[in-house]
Amino acid sequence: MTAAPVPATLRSGFEFSADGGYAASLAADGSGQRYVEQWRLLPTGARLLRRHAFRGEPGFAAVLPLADGRVLASWHSGAGQHLDLHDEGASIPLATWTGPGLTLLPAPADLGLLALAVSRGTDGSSTLHGLRADDTRWLTLHQVPGLLQAGRLVGDRLVFTLLTDGRPSAVGFDLRAGAAAVGPPVPLTDRAAQVLAVGGGQVLLAVPEEGGHRLALTPAVGGELRLLDRESALHRTGAPLHPVAVDPSGTQVLHMETRGARSGLLRHGWESDEVQRIEVPDGELTARCAWTAAGAWLPLSTPDGPQSLAQLPRRGTALRRSRVVAGAAGVAGAAGVAGAAGAVGAAGAVGAAGAVGAAGAPHRARVETFPGAAGPVEAVVYGPDWRTNRRLLVALHGGPNSHWTLRYEPFLRSCVEVGFTVVAPNQRGSTGYGAAHTLALVDAWGVVDRADLLAVADHLRQGRGPGAEAPALYGASYGAYLALLTAMTDPDPWSACVAYAPFLSGPRLHADARPPVRDMVVRLGGLRPAHDAIGPRDLERLAPGLRTRTLVLHGVHDESVPVAHSRALARRLAGDPPTSGDFRYEELAERGHAAPGTAETDPVAARVLAFLTAPRPAPAPTRPPVLERR
Repeated sequence: MTAAPVPATLRSGFEFSADGGYAASLAADGSGQRYVEQWRLLPTGARLLRRHAFRGEPGFAAVLPLADGRVLASWHSGAGQHLDLHDEGASIPLATWTGPGLTLLPAPADLGLLALAVSRGTDGSSTLHGLRADDTRWLTLHQVPGLLQAGRLVGDRLVFTLLTDGRPSAVGFDLRAGAAAVGPPVPLTDRAAQVLAVGGGQVLLAVPEEGGHRLALTPAVGGELRLLDRESALHRTGAPLHPVAVDPSGTQVLHMETRGARSGLLRHGWESDEVQRIEVPDGELTARCAWTAAGAWLPLSTPDGPQSLAQLPRRGTALRRSRVVAGAAGVAGAAGVAGAAGAVGAAGAVGAAGAVGAAGAPHRARVETFPGAAGPVEAVVYGPDWRTNRRLLVALHGGPNSHWTLRYEPFLRSCVEVGFTVVAPNQRGSTGYGAAHTLALVDAWGVVDRADLLAVADHLRQGRGPGAEAPALYGASYGAYLALLTAMTDPDPWSACVAYAPFLSGPRLHADARPPVRDMVVRLGGLRPAHDAIGPRDLERLAPGLRTRTLVLHGVHDESVPVAHSRALARRLAGDPPTSGDFRYEELAERGHAAPGTAETDPVAARVLAFLTAPRPAPAPTRPPVLERR
């Protein structure tokens, strides 16, 4: 008897146990119910053991699988950062932490600790903590000046990049003597270096050199630093690479490759200098990996279904997807994962109804290239041909250091289901297309990306012909800012605009946001004003230009963009006289920064779709805008 596919879920936050035998993830089902998932990694494939109901918001949650299969889950509330232990069918509350946020890290099995963690102090220091199995308090193990980043467990060493006065160094904590004797960090090399990946007792480093960085391997417990040859075949691959793991022998490195909207995978032999390109399905890989004697495991998302695990067998040349099927009897709330590599159901699909097959064909994402203002712009396109389909939506990603990929996008799929073709461009400023494309946005927020967006819009208009309905605009976070900016300064190409969690300008975001966001604004040049005909890209200043039917939504608990920015914009647009006759603002009382589409059934996404598909009202320039709080 063939098992029926389980309902599709959204998955994120995959992490692996220190020995690579288990994995854990966060998930949501079709109703939006959130779960912690436990996975067992076997030579024949992965198996989803069970799901536990989860209370936390995904954006601030984290999971850590233990070597015995249990899972620690961290989540936040107004009372602090909570830690629960998920074991069999039980969820056991453990410690609550009220200090600076903790980053969970694995602990050696014989150390007497469930987990390790790092916190950052306001004075620029970092503290290493431990949680005993028989206690509910985080212990302070060691404090160091500087920031501890990229923590990795390799044997009995916990290695980090320690950033002190802007200089990175690779350091390791010796955990062999037990938690009570953890001493100061020991440098792994006398050269400046950043920790990239570990495996086989080795640590892969990036060593700064004039004009860039150079890869190097060093043992976790002292030894020779081996620099990669400057003429290595790895340097001739051409695409941006992200090392994700070292194999158990310490002689091979797996690199994730970014090729525009697609992900790739390369295996590099350190001694042989052989580079082998791995066959990868169209989709997006996540930079998490467990590499054991049986092979490597990575999270993979494709347009057809939610993120799941994919396996690269020990000597394999192709990454193999697992498919979700009904679980074994007696596993409450769980679904098994078939070990059959890349096997799919009769419909040719992974997962739930409507994923693919004949009925789902319009969802099939593809990559198309459009003319930008200074060169080609790649876009992910969902739905029927944009030239002939009546409804068209241009979707803008957040970030701005991000890009659309061929991953599972429930909200964009929902847009297709109500009749839209979605064009999701990776304009200048997007990652994945080389340094020049990404860095073009530095000191030019709302300048080069707006120019590319208008060039794409002009191409869409010409390709659709006279009389075609103008496209709608949608964006979240930075994409919301760019969508509103474009609608305010060039209203003619757009039939509607939806903006989720916009900010008013780079300088005002820097003034009001939390330190990580402020650092991002500085790093990406968001403080410099434009000096062209439009002038400074401040949405409150430019609001009088808005003529497009517009919906702005913002979560009250937004941890990245203060809701005060949308409130100020709403007040400006609701002035006397109002600047726009068709503006609606909705404040979401239970929402944070997570954009619509974080569940298959999302009431916020449903309201966005209702707005986009509503008949266009007759012009009413004197009608005040509607302000709603939900």
